[in-house]
Formats: sequence, C-alpha cells, structure tokens
Amino acid sequence: MTKPIIANIIVAFAFFSIGFFIGKENATVPTTPQTTVMTPANTTATTPNQAAALDEAIVKLYYFHGNMRCKKCMLFEEYSTELVKSEFADTLKSGALVFQVINVDEPANAHFNEDFELSTRSLVIVRADGSWKNLEEIWDKVGEKTDFLAYVRTELKSAMEKKQ
Repeated sequence: MTKPIIANIIVAFAFFSIGFFIGKENATVPTTPQTTVMTPANTTATTPNQAAALDEAIVKLYYFHGNMRCKKCMLFEEYSTELVKSEFADTLKSGALVFQVINVDEPANAHFNEDFELSTRSLVIVRADGSWKNLEEIWDKVGEKTDFLAYVRTELKSAMEKKQ
C-alpha cells in the first residue's frame, strides 16, 4: 500500500520540479517605463525628446518591448546594445545611426505597434527613405549570441549601404 503512495509522491514532485524550471526559464520581468535613445553624441537619454538626432539619422534601429519582458526579450536589448556600442560606435557618433529602445506599452508609444505591424517584441531597422524591416529572425538566433550578432550586423550594414 505504501509503494503506490510513494510512487505518486515522486511523480508529483517530478511534475512540480519540471513546472518550476519551465516557469523560471520563461518568467517575465517587469520593466520601468522609459524610452532610451543612443544619440549621435554617443550618450544615452531617457526621454524621447531626441527628435533632431532621430530625424537626421540615415538608419534607425529600434528595439520594441513591453512592460513585461522574458529572458529572450532582455537578451534582445543586451545584444543589440552591445553590437551598436562596440561595432557601430563611429556611425552612432556621426549621427548616421540612432539606436532607440522603446516600450510600446506606454500610451505615447503604442502607435509603433501599428506603424511597424508589430505582433511581438521586435528589432526594426528604418532607413531615411522610410522603408523598414522587422528582424524577425532574432527569435531564432537569440539562443546563440554569435548568430544573433552576425544577423543584426549584416542587416544593419545592408541598410546603411542602401542609404542613397
């Protein structure tokens, strides 16, 4: 009689443990509402009043997120910021590139969902001519940092080459 009880306890514990680890991996992290802009002066501001820098940029890289962010969402911002700061610092400083992190759950930024047909957290490149591309493959590549960086790097370089 005790064997079935012990077996049921072990099975319940196993299911609980699996559920806990899955939940922990996919947990969302609340973020404080803010918009971050990396301007041509290579500074970071926390207000969206960087209109001059944004208007003059040849290429804009936007990372769109919401109030609740999963581990992958946090990595999108981390990897993108790292790439822009390390490999595109001169382009950023010259004003040819602006990187902006935007919380689309803020009422003032909600229009971006429609403007760029966003259905989830996204990295979008916008060229001066108004054409844009949603880098949808970030979801597949975020698990391997080098693949993610290579993908975004290639797309940014391509957008900058097409600036004319």
